[in-house]
Amino acid sequence: MRIGNMAVGSLLQLRVKGELMSFRVMHHGKPSEVYDDSFLGGTVLMLDWQETPYYQNVSSSQTGKRNYPASAAYSWLGSTFLGYLDEAVQEQVVEVKLPYRTDTDGEPYDVAAGSDGVAAKVWLPSAVEVARGSSYQTDQSTFYVEEGAVFDYWKGASAEQYTDWACLDGDEDDGWATRTMNKNYYGSGSLYYNWVSQNGLCIPGTRQKGNIRPCLVLPDELLVVNGNVTTAANFPVKVGGVWKDGTASVKCGGVWNAAAAAASKVDGVWKE
Repeated sequence: MRIGNMAVGSLLQLRVKGELMSFRVMHHGKPSEVYDDSFLGGTVLMLDWQETPYYQNVSSSQTGKRNYPASAAYSWLGSTFLGYLDEAVQEQVVEVKLPYRTDTDGEPYDVAAGSDGVAAKVWLPSAVEVARGSSYQTDQSTFYVEEGAVFDYWKGASAEQYTDWACLDGDEDDGWATRTMNKNYYGSGSLYYNWVSQNGLCIPGTRQKGNIRPCLVLPDELLVVNGNVTTAANFPVKVGGVWKDGTASVKCGGVWNAAAAAASKVDGVWKE
C-alpha cells in the first residue's frame, strides 16, 4: 500500500535511531489554503514521544519574540531528529511551508502563511492543527493564535481520543508541546507555549524539558509494506515467514535490477 492510499488514523512505522517507532496518518494534502502548495503528501505524527531540553527556547527571552523558526526546537527537529531517520527515508521527507506567528509579544499579532510560511521537514504541530485552536476550541478562544487548520484526524475529536496520546510518567500526564505560543502572555511570559494534555485541554506552560511529537510529510507514492515505510534501499522481504530488511530487486529483460531502476511497460514500450 502507498501512503496516499492509507486511511487517516492508520499506523505506520519509521526507524528512529534504528528502532521502529509508530506514526499515525493525520491528513492528506493541504489542510486549507493557508498552506503553501508544497504541502503535499501524507502528514504523519509520531505516536511515541521524544523528551528534549530544547523546546524551552521556542521563544527567545532575550528578544521577547515568539519566533518558532528561531527556536532551538525547530533547529533540533530539522537536524538532529531528521538525522535519526534512515538515510533513504530522510531523502523522501517533504519540505513544507508552515504557518507561524512572526510578531513580537502582545497584540495585534501576525501569522505568516502560504509561501511566506517557515520551511521545515520535521516540525511541531500547531494548536489548531491538533484541534486545540480558537476556531475549534471556542471556550478558550482568547488563548490561541491561528497557525493553520485542523487536520482531518482531529476533526470531531473527543476527550477520549486524546487519552491515546497521553505522555504518562507513572500516573502523571506530562502533556506534549505544540509550536503555538499563548498570545495572552508577553515580556517575561514569552516562554509560554501550549501543551496538549491527556484530557484534550491545551494549557500554557514553561518547562526545562518537553515532550514533543515530531510531525512530517511523506510522499503519497511511498510504499508501506507490513506496516513499515519502504524505499528501494530498505524494502523488507519475507524470509522463513519473518519480515527482514532487504533490497528489492526485479528481473527485467533477463537482468536483475534494483527496484528503483525497475522497468515498466508504457504504451507498449519498456521504460525505466
